[in-house]
Amino acid sequence: MYARYAASVLDTATALEDARRRHRESRALLELSRAVAQVTTADEVAQRLVEAVPAVVDCDRVAVFLWDEEETGLTCKAITEQPGAAGGLLRELRVRPSDSPALGRQIEQVETMPIYADLDTPDAFIGRVMRRFGSAAVVLVPIVAHERYYGLMSVSVVERPERLRATPALDETLSGVSAQAATALENARLIETMAHQARHDSLTGLLSHRAFQESLEAGVGGGTSGVFTLALIDIDDFKLVNDLYGHTVGDDALRMVTEAFRSSVRDRDLVFRVGGEEFAVILPGLSAEDAVPVAERLRAAVAGTGFMVPLRVSVGLASWPGDASDRGGLFECADAALYAAKHAGKDCTVRADRGQRIEAEGPVPQRLLNLLRIKDGETLAHCAEVAALSVKVGAALGLEGGRLAQLRLAGQLHDIGKVAVPDHVLGKPGTLDDDELRLVHTHPVVGAEILTAWGFGPVARFVLEHHEHFDGGGYPAGLSGDEITLEGRIIHAVDAFAAMTADRPYRGAMSVEDALAELRAHSGTQFDPQVAEAVEREVERAAAADSQSGQKPSTTSASPTGSSTLTETMTSSASPGPSFQTDRTVSAPTRTAEPASTSTTSSPSLNSNTPEIT
Repeated sequence: MYARYAASVLDTATALEDARRRHRESRALLELSRAVAQVTTADEVAQRLVEAVPAVVDCDRVAVFLWDEEETGLTCKAITEQPGAAGGLLRELRVRPSDSPALGRQIEQVETMPIYADLDTPDAFIGRVMRRFGSAAVVLVPIVAHERYYGLMSVSVVERPERLRATPALDETLSGVSAQAATALENARLIETMAHQARHDSLTGLLSHRAFQESLEAGVGGGTSGVFTLALIDIDDFKLVNDLYGHTVGDDALRMVTEAFRSSVRDRDLVFRVGGEEFAVILPGLSAEDAVPVAERLRAAVAGTGFMVPLRVSVGLASWPGDASDRGGLFECADAALYAAKHAGKDCTVRADRGQRIEAEGPVPQRLLNLLRIKDGETLAHCAEVAALSVKVGAALGLEGGRLAQLRLAGQLHDIGKVAVPDHVLGKPGTLDDDELRLVHTHPVVGAEILTAWGFGPVARFVLEHHEHFDGGGYPAGLSGDEITLEGRIIHAVDAFAAMTADRPYRGAMSVEDALAELRAHSGTQFDPQVAEAVEREVERAAAADSQSGQKPSTTSASPTGSSTLTETMTSSASPGPSFQTDRTVSAPTRTAEPASTSTTSSPSLNSNTPEIT
């Protein structure tokens, strides 16, 4: 009787202990479920597993190996902390299916049953690894979901191997852990795939425009405060490839250019496709000067691809922190340099300095400026003067980077259309008749057509608008207000000021004070008020600077930062003539062949009763 009672008590105690164990396991599994649900990467899932499994299974060591598609093998991603060198050695372990018959079968057949092994295992590889790491018994639990093999958990003990004896209860526990791990890894891989797709271009595999913005904002992705250079790269005439051969060939060309880039940069460099045929490369640790050889290597690699269509690229370089005070400004500097490269004949590298000086000599603008030089050297000098002051005014009104570069070029070439106006009309000392005046009024249209033909789209528009009036009374289209670009309004006001302060065949030069008074008088009608005010401020600022220096007011064709520019480099062989004068007694005024006058008795505007003072 007592024996039966004792047996009953023992059974009850055993059942109670089993219930408590199952309760602990259930709580541990619940905690594991919560833990892995909060992570978003496979490595984090692996780490949570090695932390949670010892609370579920009586073991000494847990390691998680994940399948690496590229390596076609298992790589240790996490392991419980181990004394000595064992943990480090296990982390370095790489397992391929061919290493172990049992593991190879488990991987290739996507088996879900765990492998139980002790030191007597017939699998030589498993036995060798166990002895190397001092394991007495091990269970290799596959992590499988939807017939996909994600990896395995290695659960081991260093003593008392009976703790990992195969039992239905242990199988059930390990299966539950494996199922949760598989679900978590599946979700993590999905999140990683979506994140990868968001940060990578689907066609080329390069980092995407979004990743570019993030990296630029963060400073090469790592928050570095060191020097780096941004290279913006555009495939020259790529539209022709798509138009002539189709987008399939165009896509092949983009992939080939991508491979050329990858083969030409360092491992630490970041290459992006930022849109269409435009790419960007961030070069950590390199100044713009140091980056030039890299850019040239990129150009050479693209040219040497041997693609069915010859491929060429233009490159614009700007460095941080040398060329800009913020990363937005850095992009604009590099973009301005790329713009200059495009219009310097393409297939070249241009380096920006402080976002203003573009160190390149471009054959296309040079040829256009040569047309002005041949037509009339004084018109060329007038254009240089207009360009210099326009940039100062543009900068004062918030323009920067690429827009300033375009404004400067538009100012330098705003009178290019006069090459189509006969010399006897441009140099006529008297009043022009209606036919002559109409002929002169064609020069913005002719200039825009010339620039468009050379590929200067935005610049052509500014030139087309440089005789439009703020109130709509100008020519050739009678635009008004914001219908005229800010650049067009700036060039119009600066052109008028420069013309008024220069001698003409039909009248003498006005003083700076009188010319500024004319700008004020026609502010809101012929001129944009904010532009007229900015012109006056910049002229007066230059006069004050000359006065403080004790020097005579100087002529200038410098940028707002005092650096030379692309257009100045191209006209250095010419005699650019004086810039805007702050004192009419300083030197002989420039002469430009503009047949209008400030006098109401001179040739009036075709579209307004307001005197045409340019």
